[in-house]
Amino acid sequence: MLKPVLLSGLVGLSIVSFAIAPNAQAQGITYQAQIQSAASQTIPALELQQFVQVQKRWKGIEQQSQGLMVQAIKSEGLTPERFVAILKQKQSPTPSDEPLSSDDNTKFEKIIAKFQDIEKESIPKKEKAIISQGLDIQRFGQIQRTIQQDPALQAKVKAMLGEDSQPQSQPQ
Repeated sequence: MLKPVLLSGLVGLSIVSFAIAPNAQAQGITYQAQIQSAASQTIPALELQQFVQVQKRWKGIEQQSQGLMVQAIKSEGLTPERFVAILKQKQSPTPSDEPLSSDDNTKFEKIIAKFQDIEKESIPKKEKAIISQGLDIQRFGQIQRTIQQDPALQAKVKAMLGEDSQPQSQPQ
């Protein structure tokens, strides 16, 4: 019973982590938006494989961050479900029938601050993952942007992410 509840909480947290951490994203991960030159539509097979390996490492970093977020929620005395309910209430354009208590609001704000710290701490880890695969951050951003604009490349990356860490045997 606890596992499905935590899973739904984690799904909500993953959405929350991107929605609430604009400062963390602005300080490091938004380098994709800072790229001025148009990305080449051709990505060499090696770079595509490096990109996929980075994505796999990022998944682990994000899972670790989500675990820390769950701990942050619990350390403030809330459940993930209650946190998500407060978040929805705060994001709702219509006022709730049940006003938020000042205690819950304080806990929520403390949790958000912890989330932002967790996100800030993940940025250097993500950058290290890029560099460790032999890419520089600017090139990684170009590859990411190219993939975002090309549905065929998106499908290829998704297929590569579904595979084990074995290199591609098919010609690129």
